[in-house]
Amino acid sequence: MTASTLSPKGRIGLPLASAWCIVFLPALSYFLATRILQLGGRSSGVRTSSTFRPDESITGKILRLHASDATHACRVLARDVLFVSKESTSCAPHTDTVALQYGLQTVQDSGLQQVVATIWRHDSELGRGYLLLSDAANNGRIWRWEVGGGPIAIGKTLHLDHAGCRSGQYRPCSNSTAAVAVGEPVGSGGMAIDFRSKEHAAEGSLVVAEWGEGRVVRLEPHTGARTPLIIQVPDVCELDDNKLDNNTNHHQTTIRSLANRRIEHPTSLVFTPFGDLLVTDYVAACQTSVLIQLNHAVHVKPLESLPQSREAHSWSAVAASDGLAPPRIKYATAGRLGNVAIAPDWTFAYVPAHHNDRVTLLKFQLTPQDDDHDTDDLTDNHEKREAKDQPRIAGVRTEPEIALDLTQHVVWANQEPGHIAVSQSGYIFWAIGTNVLVVDVANQSVLASFAIPDTPTSLTLGEDGFLYIATKQTLLRIKTRAKPVKIPVNLVVRPNMA
Repeated sequence: MTASTLSPKGRIGLPLASAWCIVFLPALSYFLATRILQLGGRSSGVRTSSTFRPDESITGKILRLHASDATHACRVLARDVLFVSKESTSCAPHTDTVALQYGLQTVQDSGLQQVVATIWRHDSELGRGYLLLSDAANNGRIWRWEVGGGPIAIGKTLHLDHAGCRSGQYRPCSNSTAAVAVGEPVGSGGMAIDFRSKEHAAEGSLVVAEWGEGRVVRLEPHTGARTPLIIQVPDVCELDDNKLDNNTNHHQTTIRSLANRRIEHPTSLVFTPFGDLLVTDYVAACQTSVLIQLNHAVHVKPLESLPQSREAHSWSAVAASDGLAPPRIKYATAGRLGNVAIAPDWTFAYVPAHHNDRVTLLKFQLTPQDDDHDTDDLTDNHEKREAKDQPRIAGVRTEPEIALDLTQHVVWANQEPGHIAVSQSGYIFWAIGTNVLVVDVANQSVLASFAIPDTPTSLTLGEDGFLYIATKQTLLRIKTRAKPVKIPVNLVVRPNMA
């Protein structure tokens, strides 16, 4: 008896081949549709409307060229940065716009309240990675957003609850966003990956800034303990510009004699290839932004149990041990600092800054001996390396270079330095205002820009071929040729045990 001869009761009236087609063809159509959406959508021409709707999946398809040689800029962008539409003829001379093959895509527009940071994390067991988003609302949450191994995105899932406040011993934990609104945040801030003993710099223990606990901690994967890395830092609010001159040795003596304060509002964390942790913090009391460095952070011993982790909530400082020095102020400014990003050659870090109505890209040298000579061995060479036109607070030696002055391009900046993502090829995505700029640092130029629907709070280049752009309540992405910087994991320096 065949399937086609069965009666209607409990029998199928179609041949098996036809039934298979009914199931397969809709599934194939759905697969192709979702795969196209994952690629960001294909441009069908110039989009003239600037209106953004949260449910609109494809937007921001027009790239505005800024370089003097628009044709060259267009070719560079099409080769190394973004996917320029093949149908576009705008790489010809005398044009200032070009159509993109893949437009900006909204991938999450619900469930987010106060996103302040994003990072890409790799998982060798899954064979892929995913994006983590730090949400400062309430007591802080870390969200995980991922596509998954198939054509359908897994989307947003909760990765860590109470990521910024658990004990209430430093600040009262809250279930409302009121604390964030009045400038007393208790949620989670910046994130980083401690890659020690891993083969991939984006794989390892998660490090989180807990605003409600006033500290930066590392989450130990085997015990669930939270090991404090930073609690107290030098208090730059004690510095007095009127009483201190510009003598470097005097400055360093002053820095070493400063009292400590609790770390307040860290929004950017990153590990250098040498195992040091860089953190940006903003001190509201004296309206000062600082770049903090914890040398040999990867060598901080983990807490061994959850009871120890609970006891650590009452710590007022991290005890010095195993030859590890306390955190130090690497740079301070009366302006604002953006996020820290490691350069492709690993020898320096970029930090966007806003000071005295100037928006600049600062460049900080990174060396394995940074902790040894920056604080104690103040030689003439160090004094000569100081940038004479850098804003300084008395008592804090500043020595970054200005890699790029972006002031003329950011009249809409509203006192914010913006956020950056550095590609392996050296080009920088710089989100500021409601635009993302593509910057060629080597040639001191802005190549192009594209509009985004809201003010960005974080940029991250994923290993999946997308640039992720977070606003407070939305996650967007755009397909890109740019790859994230490959940070080596075999350059970690052992602390000096003497």
